[in-house]
Amino acid sequence: MKKYLLIFLFFCLSFFEFKAQDFTPTTQNFNPQFDNRYGPFHQTIKDTIKRTVSDFGHYFSAGIGGGSDYGISGAISLLSYSMAYKSLLFSVTRGGGGTLLAGGADNSVFYRANYIGFLIGESVRFKHAMFSISAGIASSNIEVRYLDRNATVANHYIDSVSTGVLSFPIELKVFLLARNGVGIGLHLSKNIVSPSKFSPFYFGISLVLGKWNKKSAH
Repeated sequence: MKKYLLIFLFFCLSFFEFKAQDFTPTTQNFNPQFDNRYGPFHQTIKDTIKRTVSDFGHYFSAGIGGGSDYGISGAISLLSYSMAYKSLLFSVTRGGGGTLLAGGADNSVFYRANYIGFLIGESVRFKHAMFSISAGIASSNIEVRYLDRNATVANHYIDSVSTGVLSFPIELKVFLLARNGVGIGLHLSKNIVSPSKFSPFYFGISLVLGKWNKKSAH
């Protein structure tokens, strides 16, 4: 986990040059014509570089990273599209992951999991950032082979397979963005299934494409 965060911070520092005034609300030269951010409690403030957050924002993200299910680690991928209207966020996400050698020998633990979900949530949107939390419903496939620690026979493994089950994903997105077009971010997801001990976790570093800002009117 620390490795992913260090890589993310390195790209943030090397790729983007943010100015403090882009994120800090100010009441100087207040003009309600300009919007510099959207949040659950909206404020309108002057945009100092003549570009403002659009009412509608479109965010396409694709990421890779790590995940786990039932304590078994693996690699994951996340593909998502989010449409924002002010602070409201609608998302469609496809997540998948598993151990790299899933389904190997009979005496090896592994997992495979994927889901496609539809989510709704709230966001805080700046010119150069977007933070959101969402929840929704999904269709999931999960396969886990794990060691039965209560078995009387040594090295007894159990296969748990769930196909097309209803699940409830919760997602957190933290995107750092250029004025338009491209950005990078973190995408975290916990896909809750029944029983909850088989709920997979996803953590990805994403490339973000889309459109979220507009030119200020004069």
